[in-house]
Amino acid sequence: MSHIFIEILNNSLITSLLIIAVIIVRMIIKKAPKWFSCVLWGLVAIKLVFPFSIESVFSLVPSTKPIPSDIEYSATPQIESGVDAINRVVNPVLEQNFAPQTVTSINPLQIVIMVCSIVWIAGIIGLLMYSFISYLLLKRKVAASRKLNGNVYVCDEIVTPFILGILRPRIYLPTGISDKNRECILEHEMAHLRRFDHLWKPLGFVILALYWFNPLCWVAYILLCKDIELACDEKVTRDKDKEWKATYCQALLACNTQRRIIAACPVAFGEVSVKDRVKSVLNYKKPAFWIIAIAIVVSVILAVCFMTNPKSISNKENEKTTEDSTKINDTKEVEYTQASVDINTVPGADGAQIDCGNDKYIVFHDYYGLFVYNWPERKLQTSLNLASIGCDATQGDAVCEVFMTEDYSVLIHALNSDKMYEFDFINNKVTELAYDSTRIKSEKNLVNLSDYVEQDTTIWQSYNAYLTDIDSEKVLFWLENGSGLPIDLSLHIKFTDTDDVETVQIFSKQDETANSIDNLHIGTITSSKIKSEVTLGVLRWDMFLHFSGKIFQCDEYVEPKHGYASDEWCALGGIGVCDDAQMAEREVFENGKLTEYYDTDNHMTNEKIEEFSFGNYTGCLYMYELDLFSAAEEYEAMEKGEIEEGDPRTIKHWVAFYTEGEGEPLYMQFYNCDYFTKEESLENVMSSGEQN
Repeated sequence: MSHIFIEILNNSLITSLLIIAVIIVRMIIKKAPKWFSCVLWGLVAIKLVFPFSIESVFSLVPSTKPIPSDIEYSATPQIESGVDAINRVVNPVLEQNFAPQTVTSINPLQIVIMVCSIVWIAGIIGLLMYSFISYLLLKRKVAASRKLNGNVYVCDEIVTPFILGILRPRIYLPTGISDKNRECILEHEMAHLRRFDHLWKPLGFVILALYWFNPLCWVAYILLCKDIELACDEKVTRDKDKEWKATYCQALLACNTQRRIIAACPVAFGEVSVKDRVKSVLNYKKPAFWIIAIAIVVSVILAVCFMTNPKSISNKENEKTTEDSTKINDTKEVEYTQASVDINTVPGADGAQIDCGNDKYIVFHDYYGLFVYNWPERKLQTSLNLASIGCDATQGDAVCEVFMTEDYSVLIHALNSDKMYEFDFINNKVTELAYDSTRIKSEKNLVNLSDYVEQDTTIWQSYNAYLTDIDSEKVLFWLENGSGLPIDLSLHIKFTDTDDVETVQIFSKQDETANSIDNLHIGTITSSKIKSEVTLGVLRWDMFLHFSGKIFQCDEYVEPKHGYASDEWCALGGIGVCDDAQMAEREVFENGKLTEYYDTDNHMTNEKIEEFSFGNYTGCLYMYELDLFSAAEEYEAMEKGEIEEGDPRTIKHWVAFYTEGEGEPLYMQFYNCDYFTKEESLENVMSSGEQN
């Protein structure tokens, strides 16, 4: 339902431009026949009923999808209105207020769009019910009518004439109308029937019910009702003499005395805007041929400019002539830098994904770079910093697509760009050239990893894989790492005829931070509640609170039930280090001593307990309380009976931050509050911290 609502909302926004254009044209060409305005509203109705459009170079629609269909799932929700000024105002607000705080959290926009969808459906039901009830009440009122002739009936219970019914419409007249007025009224109502207004007006109301949230649609419907009456008046009176027109105007005024009940019923036909209609009847002049011609031309222009979509880049390229294709030869070599990956590099929203490959090279990329891996030699061949050529987007209209050519080069193209880059990784050269779709290979041999490998949800894996034939054997390649950090990325190689999987490390960990983590160790852990030995586990990158290190292992410890929360989050404790310069902004020093460390998350709270010092180190101790489940996970787990009322929903840790001074590595130790007292935690920190 949310997807349908977004599609309706997009079509509403696009059609609003046409409605505004029709209102302006309607005001300018006042001398055009009145039926012309009805034709313009017909164009609006067609656009609202049929959201799809053909493409045209003359289209003035800035964006075919102002609101992306997947915006509710996006990590950085943005609109694409086609107007930069609007995007610059709206997108920062969306990102600030509706971006999910963690990748496992429910996107706030999902809730907003779902609520809006429910309200939208409720509004449709409400308006249609209003229309149906109004019809039944009016039908009941005219039940005692007597037939005059044909489909004309006289009723004592009504005070103004109208048409009621769609398949078998009837004209109802109030009693007491003079013969002259009756003649005029019947001419008017019969003209409505000949013009099928008893069908168009209810259809307009149904469309209004679908788009009730758009104020411009209400304006359009009100003006449609007015223009229907003006067009009908014109049809009836254009060939009449002045005396007949005067009688007709008197009939209009006579029927304008009491009309509130009819005006409240959308399917019953009364009369509107009597003052304007009288002026129109008395001032009518037959429009000149050139005015009618202009009206027809304007209708065509509005349809072409506002009922078509702009040409997409791919279609424009496919329709290039031979003369245009010579632009492809206008190439230039550009400077570029190689990608840099270290302990401080964080993954993108979707992580690194394989793009393409052949019998020798595997190509993959994330926002921080594109990489070519020589898998027979088990080495990283080269890399390209995508930001240096402006192709580092991984989501949205500027997302980067990557292809490999037959001559061992890589084509890189941002979807919203009319140019692409060729990365000749053999000769280390990048060339900018015009986008040429004929050089793109449609077959990339990419498959869904889950179709071939049973995936482990506790570790990060690429969702796609590269499948190829090598020496008559099928070989599958995919990316994986346990910590999520790019520096820990591995390539898996599996011959599908066997169960053996070879894993090769892509990036090197040899840097100062990695060495510091490898050297982390602790002495004897003191706890009044733990009797067995506590040891350190394997190295983990981005272990806990942006620190990398090792968690405690103990046979006695039982991990609590949890949802999105990581295993490190739920551990007995751990020790880590971080020298990320960005994290230094969280540190507060007074007189050379670490007094505070700021860290926030929508799934945790923290409280500073005290400051401490030992040896050359100063630090501060916090008590962290962290959620074990998101709200959605907790509800689902309760429904399935996986957790009970008494099971914990949070976990608490004593967390100690300490360092030798500003600019030095920051160390962290954390201890589960259920197994360690505050005093025991500090004692363990001071005894093991001296050895870092």
